[in-house]
Parts: sequence; structure tokens; C-alpha cells
Amino acid sequence: MVLLECANNYFEQVNSEQIEKMQSDLQMPFHYLNLNPQQSILFFSEEPDGGWEAFGRKLYRYIREMWDQECFLAVSGEITPDCELYDAFAQTEQLMERRFYHTGNHVFLPFQEEQSEVLVQIDAEILIRQIQQDIRMKDLESLREHFDQFCEKYEHQTIFSQIYIKFMFSNLLKEIYDNLERKDERELDREIDALYHSSNMAGVIQAVRMGIERLETVFRADGGVAKRREVEQIKQYIRENYSDSGMGVDQLAREVGMTPNYLSSIFKKNTGENLSRYLKGFRMERAREMLENTNEKIGIICEKCGFVNVSYFCQSFREFFGISPQKYRDQGE
Repeated sequence: MVLLECANNYFEQVNSEQIEKMQSDLQMPFHYLNLNPQQSILFFSEEPDGGWEAFGRKLYRYIREMWDQECFLAVSGEITPDCELYDAFAQTEQLMERRFYHTGNHVFLPFQEEQSEVLVQIDAEILIRQIQQDIRMKDLESLREHFDQFCEKYEHQTIFSQIYIKFMFSNLLKEIYDNLERKDERELDREIDALYHSSNMAGVIQAVRMGIERLETVFRADGGVAKRREVEQIKQYIRENYSDSGMGVDQLAREVGMTPNYLSSIFKKNTGENLSRYLKGFRMERAREMLENTNEKIGIICEKCGFVNVSYFCQSFREFFGISPQKYRDQGE
């Protein structure tokens, strides 16, 4: 059984002469059954030379060239006395669902392996949480990366229905709109409506990508003031906690709810200085002041400036000032 499907209502125009000509041209006898204006079935009593995949491509080219129609074909398994026609038809309908995922393919055959549904669901839940975090932290680079991974998980997973796929992607679109300060509910409704009317996976993905682009535009427009505020917040935290030996970029990123990479990026853009270098430089300035204004031992100053290793502290001080802490103090005296 070969199920044919056209995007328009072409099959209501097909007549017996066209079917007879197709049988003659293809040199392959079959029985024809019209289901509805968009679908028809061909029944074959034997397998064509070269197999069903090659014949399917040949049939597709014939319909496109002779009937000027873009058509999709789904081929059932062999129909035996133990296999009911209903089961064979259900198989072809399920195969035809793959046209939504495999954009560009026109011939779909049975017995193609699919990935485990459980594995896809588990991975998807992790990716959704990562995407939500990316949006909250305004990390657009990670957002795009995780969304690409999310698309890869579902692009060819025909074990899921179109409705399920559209539901998953529409939830991501809602998540994006929820984080737009000047969101328009009517615009969101139009976007989701367009997503649900997409005829293939590419259209669904594009609808969410457009939402990400809108989010990027808003973040860039509003991000300057917010980023400067977060950078000042980090500087203030360093001033108050520089003696904490456990403080580093990871801890600072948690303080402002960002990823370490994103925080380092905006700090560099706003100050022109590497965040790790800034933190070490601030500690070195405090150490220099203590050497000038106190009589505390080098080891105590080392601890108060957030260093646990005196040798590393001395090495860092020499790196910044070109002289050891003790010599600096002696010269000052």
C-alpha cells in the first residue's frame, strides 16, 4: 500500500485516464482508491524492481512532472493474510507524519529506527531548565546554544505527534514573552497561532527563533544600565569581602544571578579589565596599603587579603609592583 498526499485538493480532479496513463508510464500495475481530495491509495501486488525506495522516488518525480504537484508518499509493509488493511493504512498514516519533521523528504518507508521516547523526554526537561536559566540571566549565547540542542532533540523524533511538538515549542515561546518587560499578549497570541498552523518543523522552530531575536533586541536596548548596575554591585561586593579566600568568579556570578562566563564578559565590556585580574589587583592594593600603614606581619596581611598561600601572595605582589612585599615595606621605611 502506498499512501499519496498532496497539499491541495488535487485528487478530486484525477480521472481514470490519468491513472491508466500513470500505470502505463511506470510499467507497474496497481489498484487506485481515492480517499479524499488530498489523499489517495495505490495497491501493488508485487514489489517493483530496485525496491520501494527507488520506486517511491520515481513515483514522486512522475507526479511532480506530469501532474505538476508536490506530493508525499508513505509505503506500508507487506500486506499478508494475517495483516488487516486497517493496520496497513494506520502504518502509512503514521509514516506520513514524518513529513512534518523531515523537511525536504517526500518518500517515507517503514521500519526506520526512532530514538527512545523516555530518553528524549529526560534530555528535554534538562534543556528546558537550562533555557529558563539562560533567559533569567540574559545569557543569549547560552540560550541559542541550548535552543539549538532542544531543536536537535525533536527535529527527527517522529514518535511524537505534531500537537505535542507544537505544545513544547509554544511553551518556550511563552517563556520568552514572559521575560519581555513590554510584552503584548495579543502579539503573543498571534505568534502562537502561527506556530500551531505551521505545516512543518522548520516553521515551528522559526517561530521561536523570532521570539529569541525579539528578546535579544530588548536585552540590548535595556541592558546598558542593568549591566553597569551589576558591575557596580560586583565591585561593591569585592570591596566588602575581598578577605574571603573562597571568593572567585563563580561566587561573584552567583551574587548577581549570572553565569561566570556572562559576568566576565559584561565586566570586561564595561571596565575594559578582566574580572579575575580586577579581583587580584584590588587585593594587591589593599595589601600595599597595609604594608604602608601597619606593622602586621606578611603572613597576616596575606590572610586578610584573601590568600591562603604566602608564597603565592608574594609572587602576586611582585607581579603587580615589581618588588617583594618585604622589600616594599623596607623601602617605605
